[in-house]
Amino acid sequence: MFTVVLFFFCAVSSWGGWHDSKVVVVGKFGSTDGDFGLQKEYIEVLLPNFKIEPEDNKIIIADIVNKRIKVYSKNGVLISKFGPKISYEIEETWPGNLLGVYDGKISAEWGRVFQTYQYDGNLISSFEKDNTRVEKMLAKGEVILFNLNEEIDKYQKYSSTGELLATYDEKPLELGVIKSYGSLSEIGGEGVQYTIAYEDTEFTITTPIAIDRDTYMRDQAGFLYVTGQPETPDSDWPWRYRVFKFDACGKLLATLDMPETKTEVIELGAPQYVGYSKTIFLEEYGPPVIGPDGSVYAWKRTPETYSILKWTWVDSPDDSQPGPDAPANLTVQPSIDGLYLTWGASPQDPGCVDGYEVERSKGAGGIYTSVKTTDPGVLKFNDTDALPGSTYFYKVRAKSGSSYSPYTAEMSGTR
Repeated sequence: MFTVVLFFFCAVSSWGGWHDSKVVVVGKFGSTDGDFGLQKEYIEVLLPNFKIEPEDNKIIIADIVNKRIKVYSKNGVLISKFGPKISYEIEETWPGNLLGVYDGKISAEWGRVFQTYQYDGNLISSFEKDNTRVEKMLAKGEVILFNLNEEIDKYQKYSSTGELLATYDEKPLELGVIKSYGSLSEIGGEGVQYTIAYEDTEFTITTPIAIDRDTYMRDQAGFLYVTGQPETPDSDWPWRYRVFKFDACGKLLATLDMPETKTEVIELGAPQYVGYSKTIFLEEYGPPVIGPDGSVYAWKRTPETYSILKWTWVDSPDDSQPGPDAPANLTVQPSIDGLYLTWGASPQDPGCVDGYEVERSKGAGGIYTSVKTTDPGVLKFNDTDALPGSTYFYKVRAKSGSSYSPYTAEMSGTR
């Protein structure tokens, strides 16, 4: 039995969910203080990119066309702006890459140069590293790079000032490593099951979309998020982003379908372009960025404006106890020396389930006592303490550490 993936738009489940989006930053395209840059080169469009500060959800926007970084409060109030101080001529490498924010500092990459700034634009540190690709920025401004030179260590960790801290032959667990994956279609299921390992835990999840190195991440509370663009049946273009949120047991807590991109096809009127057309983006939405509290951010552009949207995560007051989903299909049958119980695995087994607790009562809905805790993957129990001629009632729940799933339906049997 495997996780069934459900979809809903901005809905609130029994575990909580994302509330409808609101605009937190907005401006016209242009070059003045309140504007944002837009540049079109053939089919490529250069737009600002952004990160969310972990401490208090400040929004840091790198305006790659106007060559400046803007710092906004979580409510969209402009705090500061500055142009990066380039130590040598790297004009051709703009816009670079906004890596992240930590301890009131901004880390960015311009070509081969990694730089750290204060919010007022003061350059704190700068160092160069050739032939690398950024994998992720970590706490304290540390950055892990993937080295494209196959003759040396593949992964290298540097401090924010360029000191080499560690090297790795394989992708380090602090980034999250896909240990295994496989389609469930071969066993009658749907989607793809992944096991993603971190230093402190593993997630076993099922999604209907493929996952790669850039499409899964954790928030500060340890929840796992997967983002992607499911294929549409009538087009090769991925029109909508989707976000999945999983708990530590790999349970799907919520799914967010972000708004669809809206376009208009314009026929070119000039005689030399008869039969040709161009696509105008009326509304386009960027990839989701997960905030430290589980909120989702994304940029949006129209022909006139650029904005940052936010979907706020809100816990439900009806949250169930954290833990795996319940096992199912409990059966009770007489055996030679007792009553023999079987049940279906929790969807998180294998995964976070470390056993099953069997409870027994002498009456329907009566007082239950624990009679057995099995090992993970063990889906049966022979109750040899059941007395001949007696009827007993049973229920089973999955266990994960100190957390438990809901119970199976109550079932009875007579020895």
